[in-house]
Amino acid sequence: MDTVPYKLLVVDTENSTVLLTDGESGEIIREWPFPGEYSPVDIQLTADSAIAYIPTSNNQGRGTLFSISLPAGQLMQLPLDLPPIERFAAGPQLGQAVVATRDGALFLLDIEKRSLTLLGRSGEPTACVGLATDDNAVYTVWQHDQNGVLAIFSPDGQLQDERFLPGLPTNLSQSERYLYIPFTTASAGEEGMILLPKQISEAALRAISLHHCPSEASFRIYPCQVAITPDESTAYVVHEDSANVSVIDIASATVSGYIPVGRSLSCLTLLPDSQFAVAGSYMFADLSLIDLVNRRLLSLTDGERELFGQVAVLHSGR
Repeated sequence: MDTVPYKLLVVDTENSTVLLTDGESGEIIREWPFPGEYSPVDIQLTADSAIAYIPTSNNQGRGTLFSISLPAGQLMQLPLDLPPIERFAAGPQLGQAVVATRDGALFLLDIEKRSLTLLGRSGEPTACVGLATDDNAVYTVWQHDQNGVLAIFSPDGQLQDERFLPGLPTNLSQSERYLYIPFTTASAGEEGMILLPKQISEAALRAISLHHCPSEASFRIYPCQVAITPDESTAYVVHEDSANVSVIDIASATVSGYIPVGRSLSCLTLLPDSQFAVAGSYMFADLSLIDLVNRRLLSLTDGERELFGQVAVLHSGR
């Protein structure tokens, strides 16, 4: 099958290098080295795809933000000391980002002004496992012991809404209308994905069980990340422990099928035509190409490089 032309931004963790590659051939177009003491936390594009952000942390309890100006082809390190970064989300405005740290604090990072403003800090042991922004809000999910919490803040840090979640959330994704929260449990029990309209004051949580595949009945699947098609018709839920991907029909909030991958995956990024996806594996440090139409694994990277699971996809014109 032919794919819509695209490029990938990938992090080679072994060689501490950001790679720009041709999506179809895998040919490396450009490389940007960064200091080896830092490990990537994520890689994200701004809304206009002009800048790629690579938030990082090191073993000395320090975080830093690298950015690549894609039109200029220049990598820069933000000259601002940051606490160790656990989660990162570009926005809510251009030139801003929200950062969650390992000690349960939430900060607004003004990249242009090089300033860090505390939005809030948990009063009890907690971990931020998901973070997203849009023009109106900052969405966060947290693990508290055996439970989970969704907390929504205004861009200036005012708490707008809070919901307790079933089980332990593992991540957070968003589309224009919905929040998607995969969850697991501290002990053997139901695992699934929560589907929640963003206007949550008038909406109830819908938890979609992901125990519909007979081969998964006897062990945990650990749903860990959700990718959504641009038309918001389908969600793909990655199962890190059961070697497959759930396909969710969003309109009916039901499981419509599974993609048997046969290996552990940690994250999934849809390609421009939504017929294919690139999946990353933290266990194997490689990338997979998945055919979403025929629901099968197509290929793997050759293993000569250790690749960070998250990637950023650029249309060929970028």
